Amino acid sequence: MSMSMTVTPSRYSRNAGVYRIVNTTNGRCYFGSAVNFHRRAITHVHALRNGNSHSKKLQAAWNKYGESSFKFEVVLVCARRDAVMYEQIVIDMMNAANTGYNVAPVAGSMLGVKKSKESIERTASKLRGRKLSEEHVRKISEFQRGRPHSDEHIRKVAESNRGKKRTPDQIQLFSEVQKGKRLSDETRRILREQRIGIKRPEVGKAISATKQMMAGTAKSDKLNPELVRDIKRRLHNGEKTTAIAVEFGVSQSNISLIKSGNRWSHIE
Repeated sequence: MSMSMTVTPSRYSRNAGVYRIVNTTNGRCYFGSAVNFHRRAITHVHALRNGNSHSKKLQAAWNKYGESSFKFEVVLVCARRDAVMYEQIVIDMMNAANTGYNVAPVAGSMLGVKKSKESIERTASKLRGRKLSEEHVRKISEFQRGRPHSDEHIRKVAESNRGKKRTPDQIQLFSEVQKGKRLSDETRRILREQRIGIKRPEVGKAISATKQMMAGTAKSDKLNPELVRDIKRRLHNGEKTTAIAVEFGVSQSNISLIKSGNRWSHIE
């Protein structure tokens, strides 16, 4: 790896487990889990060099002490499915969220991260009155498409929209979004048979198999729920789909489907 941060040589660099990034100046550490130590080190260095690490505390220390003051080390090696579990144990043992550079006390999520009123207000003021571009709206729509919603959520949305009249601009935008959408012949046939009440066992099996694939439960999938939670956490933190795909050894389209909610939507 081409980097100034020291990476302790290890025959386990391609394995999964728990690692730490230690500040050799003051001994403070960031602890994390990875499915591939080598790829995770590269991801961290890239983010820190660009000033967009998800850990603001680690980024601030990196900026203050310099890249050469940090070392990436393997703490323990384990199975992929156990990596987040051991990360949590280490975070608790080392009290890393309070004395180290970890921003969250819960491994694999942002639970426990408290934002100041000033931080919340700054974010709100930036978004207040902001108009989204058509491209931004389209991306949000694609991300939300296919995500399951609770009955309570659907009820609240229906109540909030009841009685509302769309403006001409909204009607035009909705028309443009729907324009050009075409269903495949197979989809049309299935819908037609469902409407007229024809029972076709093979159709039901096809739908079930499709739902399994879209939910991320197909047997051929390389991922498991723990890994998907880690992926969703990193997507939430703003990490690039390309970097995540490389680290987990899957295609970028696989990560994009998880991001859009079209795969593994049942995993929070």
